[in-house]
Amino acid sequence: MRRAVTLAAAIAMFGSPAAAHDPPHATGMVWFSRGVPERNLVRTNRGLILTEDRGKTFRLLCNDAFFALSQEVAPSAFTYDGRLLLGTYSKGLLEATPDLCSFGTVQGPIAGISVVAVEPSPGAPHSLFALVAKDGSDEHVFSSTDDGHTWFAPSRTDDFLFSLRVSPSDPTRLYASALSVRDGGHLSYRVLVSSDSGRSFRPQDIVLDDSESGLQVLMVDPFDPNRAFIRTIAADPQLPERLLRTDDGAWTFTEVMSLAGPTHMATTKDSSMQWIGSREGVLRSTDRGSTFERMDGAGLRRISCLELHDDRLFACGESETAIGVFVSSDRGASFSSYLQFPQVRERLPCPSGSNESRACGLSFEDWRLEQAIPEKPTDAGQDIGPPSRDAGSCSMGRKPDTSAEASAWGVVAAALFLIRVRAKSRRSFRSGGAALELCVSARGR
Repeated sequence: MRRAVTLAAAIAMFGSPAAAHDPPHATGMVWFSRGVPERNLVRTNRGLILTEDRGKTFRLLCNDAFFALSQEVAPSAFTYDGRLLLGTYSKGLLEATPDLCSFGTVQGPIAGISVVAVEPSPGAPHSLFALVAKDGSDEHVFSSTDDGHTWFAPSRTDDFLFSLRVSPSDPTRLYASALSVRDGGHLSYRVLVSSDSGRSFRPQDIVLDDSESGLQVLMVDPFDPNRAFIRTIAADPQLPERLLRTDDGAWTFTEVMSLAGPTHMATTKDSSMQWIGSREGVLRSTDRGSTFERMDGAGLRRISCLELHDDRLFACGESETAIGVFVSSDRGASFSSYLQFPQVRERLPCPSGSNESRACGLSFEDWRLEQAIPEKPTDAGQDIGPPSRDAGSCSMGRKPDTSAEASAWGVVAAALFLIRVRAKSRRSFRSGGAALELCVSARGR
């Protein structure tokens, strides 16, 4: 009974099963700007899209190059010195080679553990945190203080952690969303707060409405470590979710608004302006998130990521005529196209024998046919490779349902959490095949 209740909660939190091969949609963006040229990675349900010329050309790195399962959207982060880290279900935390063509497992206590999130610390450039799903363990938070070279577990918690944000103004202040399973199978959703870099956490339970199935930490105010924003996750994506704000370090919460999710947030460095992206479009606040106004001129909907970079606001989503990534230079009042998927006409150029060269040939052929890209000779050194685990096709007339709370991550990680719950109650749970099936069928976030 306890397993069934917890599994139902996990699936409700992270979305319903989807087709094995959805149309592409973007779910996040990361930049590395200290090198020349600047690198920008667009995270999608089909792999990573790279540009090194500020959006003039784009290249695709397929999921198979970094061992991601079908429709798995791997959490990613650039370290301070420019190394790319990716979290995966099957291989744990991976580090890319400088050309992004091959990936190796990060060694140490984090090696091989399914990674739920990778989060840099904005106020401590060489510090990172990772959330993991470790069977039979209470080590669910790992920390690195040397740019991701070595990792350690600063504390232990029985709760399963889903999301994490670090305060830009106080690197010791962490906010995480969590699920706690108590005796009798009682589920409690909570926010965990740390003021000592994760060595200890204070829980604050949040009572959800009957239509809600989880929590996610969206953002911590750039200037005030006591001010953070949390979203509730609607069990039915057609129902609204709530945006909550705390001004006292998660002792109390204020409901800011209710809107159709999923919700994403971005902010200026001085906290003078903040934005929300959701199914309904883009909203803006000029009072540090106390109120928001709809940007009717933005012309976007079904927002699946929102990032501010170089004073430009980027949004993954849909316009009336396109699906992709859009950019605003007027604080969200209007947007123009930054990336449409038919622009991605090439594979990442990689040497023979690299992960990309061995794994991405058929994936890119599928992409080329789907996006109606003219065929050209295979690039030297790039093999066709084995069949992709994402092989298949889809109708481009069908738009992706980015409202599904996705993530093969969340469902699989929650399934692993069930293993631990069951182990504690001394019952057996055959999870391997079930977890794989869930991961393959869940929608990418």
